Amino acid sequence: MVTKPRIIQPNNDYHVYNRSANKLRIFHSDTDYNRWFNKIINIKKQTKTIIIAWAILPNHYHFLLKEPDLKTINSCHFTGSIKTSISQFTSRIENAYTKYYNFKHQHTGIIFQGPYRSLLIKNDAHLKEILYYINGNAVKHKIVSDIDDWPYTSYHDYTNKRKNLSIVDKLPTRRVDPTRRVG
Repeated sequence: MVTKPRIIQPNNDYHVYNRSANKLRIFHSDTDYNRWFNKIINIKKQTKTIIIAWAILPNHYHFLLKEPDLKTINSCHFTGSIKTSISQFTSRIENAYTKYYNFKHQHTGIIFQGPYRSLLIKNDAHLKEILYYINGNAVKHKIVSDIDDWPYTSYHDYTNKRKNLSIVDKLPTRRVDPTRRVG
């Protein structure tokens, strides 16, 4: 099956997500979550990807990302055929985590079900819906009953409850309250 080319436009917001192959649990401990989190910090600097929201769950992840302007993208000097910040970011984070996971958990092969998926954020209402969906995903999947109890989401960046480094670059530019409680 041929994958159709992904269209990522500068200065647009995208909901980016993927899950593990066969719904395999790929995050087992705080060490695993922190490895992913720390990789995000390094890779977003390299790719200049703008993170608006994020969530990591046992078998999948979500990001709300903004593709930078063309001048910023061109300053990254990406090699190969992938020329967007979001595509570089996602490819690098998935590849780095797959190598880590396979080594640490004595696994071989892929851990993600396929290429990441991305949806263009169309308007303010869509942005609001996706922001709440991402931050409340652990509640939706019944991992926790209260959003405060799941540390691996940008909700804690927005409410200043994260004790360590935040990876959120900017608040949504549209009129949205990112701290709205879910659950």
